[in-house]
Amino acid sequence: MMRLIRSLSLLLTGIAAVLADVEFVVPTAGTIFKAGDVVTAHWRDTGRFPQISDLTMYDLCLCTGEKTPGSHTELSTLVQGARFARGSSVSFRVDPELASHEPNAYFLKMSSTGPEISVINFSQRFSVFGAHATEERLQEESQDRSLEKRQGVAAQGAQAPQATQATGSYAIPYNLQTGPTRYAPQPKPPGTTIPPKNVKPTPQNPTSPYVVAVTHLPQPTVEKTTSEDPTRTVWEMENTVWFLALYG
Repeated sequence: MMRLIRSLSLLLTGIAAVLADVEFVVPTAGTIFKAGDVVTAHWRDTGRFPQISDLTMYDLCLCTGEKTPGSHTELSTLVQGARFARGSSVSFRVDPELASHEPNAYFLKMSSTGPEISVINFSQRFSVFGAHATEERLQEESQDRSLEKRQGVAAQGAQAPQATQATGSYAIPYNLQTGPTRYAPQPKPPGTTIPPKNVKPTPQNPTSPYVVAVTHLPQPTVEKTTSEDPTRTVWEMENTVWFLALYG
């Protein structure tokens, strides 16, 4: 009987270590970080057992390899002994020596503990490039998107424009981004109909809060904002109705 209870206890412990209750929101898959930047990881409760409220502390490590036990390497401990009661995000600095030319080489590993329970969760894969490599990578992605756009026009011909989803760093909400470089997604395509005068358009993003400066401002923390290149196709057509109405 004792052997059965012990085996059941080990089984439940193993299940608790596998079931995911923490889901990383940031970083998203394909995010590009610049080595040396201070970045912020965000997570949320999935609603599955065990809940975050059942956990007390966690360690956060930067890893490479596979997301299975014994098949990945912990490169550095980013946060140790942090408490979940402090919130669902944490900031850390990416070691400049960890810059790599390999895309999506890294992911975060969160080891959480609570009363008689432990959970391990992994984030999506992301890239850590050096300053020069980061700019080169973004330029390559921009060139790839331009090439895909030209190839799509040649292969598909005239099609109605479709909205595309932001990817990589452009998919992270602007207010959640950190570091000197920010990434803005491409704007929404224009509407195909004229709305009534009493209908106000819905903005793509909420307005940004601001404070009127009454003294000298500190050194800005954002050096530049990179906008995602449009991937949709815009077709122009001559307005013959206007010409006939004017000269017909």
